Amino acid sequence: MEKMPEALAENYILLFLLQFFLLLVFSRLMDLLFTKIRQPTVTGDVLVGVILGPSILGRFWPSVYQKIFPSDPLQVAMLDTVAWIGIFFLLLVTGLEVNFSRVWKHRGKAAWIAISDIVIPILFSAIILFFLPSRYLINPEQRFLFVFFISTIMTISAMPVSIRVMHDLKLLRTDLGFLTISALSINDIAGWIVFTIILGMFAHGSPDLSFVLWLVISTAIFLFLATTAGKKLIGKILSLIQRKSIEASGPALSVVLSAGLLFGTITQQIGIHGLFGFFVAGLVAGEAVDLPEKTRFTIDQFVSSVFIPIFFANIGLKIDLFKSFDFFLVILFVVMGITARFLGAYIGVKIARIPKAQHWPISALHTPGGEMHIVVGTIALDLQLINEMVFVAIIVSAIVSTLTLGPALSLMIKRIVPSKTVQIPPEAVLEITDKSKLEAIKSLSESAAKIVGISADAIYQRAKNREEGMSTGMEKCIAIPHARITDLKKSAVIFGRSKKGIEWNTPDGLPAKLIFLIVTPFDQADTQLQIYRQLVSVLLKKEYRETIIATSSIRRATETLNEGLRLTAIAG
Repeated sequence: MEKMPEALAENYILLFLLQFFLLLVFSRLMDLLFTKIRQPTVTGDVLVGVILGPSILGRFWPSVYQKIFPSDPLQVAMLDTVAWIGIFFLLLVTGLEVNFSRVWKHRGKAAWIAISDIVIPILFSAIILFFLPSRYLINPEQRFLFVFFISTIMTISAMPVSIRVMHDLKLLRTDLGFLTISALSINDIAGWIVFTIILGMFAHGSPDLSFVLWLVISTAIFLFLATTAGKKLIGKILSLIQRKSIEASGPALSVVLSAGLLFGTITQQIGIHGLFGFFVAGLVAGEAVDLPEKTRFTIDQFVSSVFIPIFFANIGLKIDLFKSFDFFLVILFVVMGITARFLGAYIGVKIARIPKAQHWPISALHTPGGEMHIVVGTIALDLQLINEMVFVAIIVSAIVSTLTLGPALSLMIKRIVPSKTVQIPPEAVLEITDKSKLEAIKSLSESAAKIVGISADAIYQRAKNREEGMSTGMEKCIAIPHARITDLKKSAVIFGRSKKGIEWNTPDGLPAKLIFLIVTPFDQADTQLQIYRQLVSVLLKKEYRETIIATSSIRRATETLNEGLRLTAIAG
């Protein structure tokens, strides 16, 4: 093998470092801007690539573009390698966000929404795409696979985008948020299984029955082993690290990344793409009880701060957005994608008999394509399954559906107007001395029982079950457990303050000091949402929160809280 000249090798490394520097710095600056205007940062990352790529820099300053981003295959491969690491880690983090065993325990209504949001978009999109002109297909003889492939893409929603928007609108830890995440989790798992099988069929060249059976059987065996033996082994290793290590985040990070690499290698060998292996590794690691929220947050920050921005920025370097922009195709994909996913989720919430006030918000939260569509489109483009026109249409559709979610959902939520301002009466206040969150929930349940007139155990069991599904701990030392109870006649809010704080598995790792139990009638989901959003609006304001925590008298703390609730309600 011919050895690369040393000077040439140094030049490749120098240029790679410059490319990495430019993409990372500009991506982080763009992320700050998009975070400030409350928009998903993935849009800013792609925009950086568009500006530095052939669309802008290459069009107006071609000599500068060629100097920084030459078309030399080896130079391109160096940056592509980092980008692929980013895409693998993105799927790993996506899997970590899904606690499937907890979701499955509460699957009922979520399963109906997820199934509908898979079947309806596939049927809806397939009917339209079947009549797509042949000029948009690389191989018109593979129309069936193309239609099935794009239709499957239309079922995948961007759960990270929905989570971010719900967090911004103070919906994430509510029952609406939990139900939406549960449905999206099931949708993600089913969607990625179908997608990887179709990807294997595309690579094979035809929907050969024996090959499809091989993919299905091998995928099923892999999933079984990963979720049994793999889950048990990873759980034991993380448990050992938690017991032996003072600072467990670093070793735990190594274990999770190693699991992703191993599972990715296995699935790539099977023929269903390594991305699926990383996604499953995230699912399995996310099930471990000894992987605390703080460590998950560390992993997410590690991946999203470096590798993911490079991946999305690199996309813009690969294509000339304006040259490959087809107006008809872009409009078709935008309208078809948003409509198909909204319609699928809407039919699902109708079947599941979700309270009417939540129909539109839950359906809207299933519409963003976000980074998942861009990831899938990138794989398809690299494997020459789609052309650049289709790829650009997928990217624009993903960005538009992502950008429109926040404003649209905000308008929908504003329709749920509070019937009255929340106020905490003296009998609904207590100083908490309990050491665990379940003990604290039990104490709060006992106080609630005296007010609403039902057994404390009934309240406790409902609140406990909800807590096991998804932690109600928030950042800034806040936790808001809640329960919707059948046969309850009136709502109640119990305020408990813990001076020492209680471990509540919060995103920022801080103990919960301000704890509120919301108890509402089962058929009044909108009432719970109204109370929750009013409380959070006050508690996230530093001046109120710090005063309530620091004030020595619980009575004075309650007065401050009630004043904040009253003023917030007046401000609208």
